[in-house]
Amino acid sequence: MRQYSTDEEKYWSRPPEKPTCDLIINPSPASEKIIEIVCDLADKHRKQIASRNILTREFYRLKLEVYLKEGHKDYYNRLTRFDHKFSPPPMSKNPRERIESLYKAFETEYGRVIFNNIALTHYYLKHGVVASNVKTSEDDKIHYLKKFHEKNISRVQFNDKYGHYALNAFELSSKRFEEYSDEELSHIATLVYQFPERDKASLDEAINSANPDIPSILVSLRELGKYNSLFPIKWIRYELLGLQRAGKIEDIFNHTYAQVMEQMK
Repeated sequence: MRQYSTDEEKYWSRPPEKPTCDLIINPSPASEKIIEIVCDLADKHRKQIASRNILTREFYRLKLEVYLKEGHKDYYNRLTRFDHKFSPPPMSKNPRERIESLYKAFETEYGRVIFNNIALTHYYLKHGVVASNVKTSEDDKIHYLKKFHEKNISRVQFNDKYGHYALNAFELSSKRFEEYSDEELSHIATLVYQFPERDKASLDEAINSANPDIPSILVSLRELGKYNSLFPIKWIRYELLGLQRAGKIEDIFNHTYAQVMEQMK
């Protein structure tokens, strides 16, 4: 059975840090549930990879090795399937059910992001090298903003691709780009227009390369996974705004998930 380095064992055994700063800047009470979900997911995965049960630990690490070799391709195919674009829950459900199902959808999507991140960390701890030589959704977002600034795409085309994004993307109180006025979006596009764009391979090219750059692919998959995770975030925001507009809960982003659910009983 494979022996893992002391550094790797120490890394997975150390207490995890809350991903607040990386995920959400100054989270509102409403967004605390998002952080809780992400922390719980990360903790669940860490408990498996650092388990005292040798079979649990080795089986999880075997899954990581399989993912590094071939499994990441399945994740890529899932993320890029035409029919994968997220659809909100039907209006036939009541608001409470819709909100609960949206949080569950986020948890499902972000759980895959967490596993991909652990595989990336696992690779780094083995090889000590992680680069970003493949285009990511963040690179693509900047490219789309530039195209909008140059008037090479319409507002509808931009919104279709990146309307669900926001400056503080996972913060529920943060307006989505599709909510911005043309003037507001043009201002952001003007700011990012100065950013240089590096010539990188596309994720599709990298995945199908004869010599794939695995860490760069995993970095790009992480960002694409976050891109998909933001669809349920957008719809959670809109559900909460709907409750606020209906006069059911005032100043709704200053209420926690538990408080919102309690008021909808």
